[in-house]
Amino acid sequence: MPTIPITIHSPCVTSPDHPHVRVGDLIRWKADHGEMFLLEIPGGFFKDQPDDFEILVFGQRFTSEYEVEGAKVKKISNYIHNLSGNCSLSSVAAPPDIIIDSGIHKGSGKGGSKGKGKKA
Repeated sequence: MPTIPITIHSPCVTSPDHPHVRVGDLIRWKADHGEMFLLEIPGGFFKDQPDDFEILVFGQRFTSEYEVEGAKVKKISNYIHNLSGNCSLSSVAAPPDIIIDSGIHKGSGKGGSKGKGKKA
């Protein structure tokens, strides 16, 4: 399970800005500076989080890791807030988001099935 670190520069800017993740990936955040951010996460995006919840990000220490599940939600967008609001109040065309790609990680990528599996 790869860990995807996301650095928040503002509610409209993250590094990376549009990460593509897979079920089983771990995500964690930190702020680029001393500002505090609130992440509003929809339920079902992360494992063991069936209901909407919030993550507080403060300073340059990473948050705990959250495992991507994608049971109900395949993308979160415009989820970062600070005291000024979120990115919907600006002119940014594409606010930061996280997109779950189809499939799950299968380990090292060696082997795998290339049409040799059993037919149903």
